[in-house]
Amino acid sequence: MQMQQVKEIVARHAASTTGQLAVGFRDFATGESFVYHETEHMPMASTFKIFVLAEIFRRVQAGELSLEGRYELGPAIKSPGSGILYFLRDGLMPTLYDYCYLMMVLSDNTSADFLFQLAGRENIYHNVLEPLGLKDTKCDWPCRTLLCQAFQLEEPSAQAFAQAKKKNWRNAPHFVCQTQENDETTVADMMVMLDALYRGAWVDRETSSQMLDIMKLCQTNTRIPKHLTGVPVAHKTGTLDHIINDVGIVYTPKGDYMLTLFYNGNRAQEEEYLANRGAARYEAMLAQLSLEIYQAYLQG
Repeated sequence: MQMQQVKEIVARHAASTTGQLAVGFRDFATGESFVYHETEHMPMASTFKIFVLAEIFRRVQAGELSLEGRYELGPAIKSPGSGILYFLRDGLMPTLYDYCYLMMVLSDNTSADFLFQLAGRENIYHNVLEPLGLKDTKCDWPCRTLLCQAFQLEEPSAQAFAQAKKKNWRNAPHFVCQTQENDETTVADMMVMLDALYRGAWVDRETSSQMLDIMKLCQTNTRIPKHLTGVPVAHKTGTLDHIINDVGIVYTPKGDYMLTLFYNGNRAQEEEYLANRGAARYEAMLAQLSLEIYQAYLQG
């Protein structure tokens, strides 16, 4: 496959919007890569959960945690937004694996906040980001804080969150990565994390495989996998206002490749931003971009 084909596909879709698109592609068979807006800082939304999972699984491999350990669900860790645990009764005792599964498969925010607290922000930095050399990645906030900061909320209740989503957040500080703390990354950094997982270099091959196995179960399949019927994809999505992301690994009959898609519709011109509430257009754009790259890959 010629990287020129990928470049032309990405350029065409980038020209179709006034928002900001960042893309990373790597053919694992040849090692060839193409990156668009490689070092542009992009809000991660829920893709930050990959780094949380990495620290949890590092500690499991080290014998510090067990995936079978049970932890009580309580009100202090509940976060609105995606997922189901926010709506369930207190007192449940999910296993650590259950929390990991829900965070990655349903993007459950309550699970993410429990795991973020268990992992520890400083540990994510010292044990994940720094060893991988991810100097342009910030993983500072659990979901509750992220929602409060992004939507300027005093209390992250489901009702307050629903009302905030109706407002105009175009070019707001979090969405343009202009806050001292944030959950943000670059295509280049995310590609390093995914590459380590694919090569079995994150802790060890078994740990990397366990993480990818969970990511293959992701149920938000309206972006990279949407048109790739029957094709396994280990991925994680992220959505926040007009932030539409999906990053992962596509396993094809010909070979495997990495695709990282970050789209920041909060930087679009105001007319386009207001005309695309719900960001369905952007989601469709990423799905089509993914399909075209897949077709080019198989034909190349």
